[in-house]
Amino acid sequence: MKTLTRNLEVCDLLDIRNPQSVAEYAPQIYRYLHQEEKRHMYPQDFLLCNQSEITEKMRAYLIDWLSELHLIDKYIMLQGDLRKKDLQCLGITALHIACKYEEIYPPELKQILRVTDNAVSKEEVLALEFQILQTLDFNVTFPSILRFMERYARIAQVQERTQLLAQYLCDICLLDCTLMKEKPSKLASVCLFAAMRLAKPQAPTVWNATLTKNTGYKEEEVRGMAMDLIKFVKNVEQSSLQSLYKKYMSSRYMEAAALLSGATN
Repeated sequence: MKTLTRNLEVCDLLDIRNPQSVAEYAPQIYRYLHQEEKRHMYPQDFLLCNQSEITEKMRAYLIDWLSELHLIDKYIMLQGDLRKKDLQCLGITALHIACKYEEIYPPELKQILRVTDNAVSKEEVLALEFQILQTLDFNVTFPSILRFMERYARIAQVQERTQLLAQYLCDICLLDCTLMKEKPSKLASVCLFAAMRLAKPQAPTVWNATLTKNTGYKEEEVRGMAMDLIKFVKNVEQSSLQSLYKKYMSSRYMEAAALLSGATN
């Protein structure tokens, strides 16, 4: 045990007695995820290459509705041409798969179908579920922006509202197809840096050597992209893509999106 805990971060040492956190293996787990993310990169033009009906704008509306569902992009990239009318069924089916994978007590399919006002049938969802899982070779675990960000936020020991703002930025990243060419670990670093800078605008620096070591990115590698992301978020908030903004302006999420209101370059 002493060998395993020798090089742990403070946040992992605090969790060492929690068997569910497996804190002693955190460095190995995230080292593996950094290696694995290279296998799940999306080319910037993955929609143009594979789709004739599904546009970037349509995808953005779907992601805005469902937020963090990497199954959708992975399936779109691998499947080939999809029909525009299949987009709603794809969204509901991806949600159904994600719920079964993530939740201890997932909602019944009939509950999920109510979201569509029964515009999609149970039979359609079950058929597409099998098709998606076959296309993905039943691999529904991907290194995600959110998982990396949560790890980095724990290392930085940021306040809850700052982490929720970083989470909001992670979700917003998914709306822009051009960002899919970036590694999830880099996007997570950019989102956390932006959130920390917005939370402490007067601080001389928010990125330290510990974050550089654990993320693999120096401040100068994320700063410019973070400023561009803030501009993009402000444009999204003024568009018709309002689901994420409303979510993170709710009291449940501590009105984290409001931290962006005074942001400048």
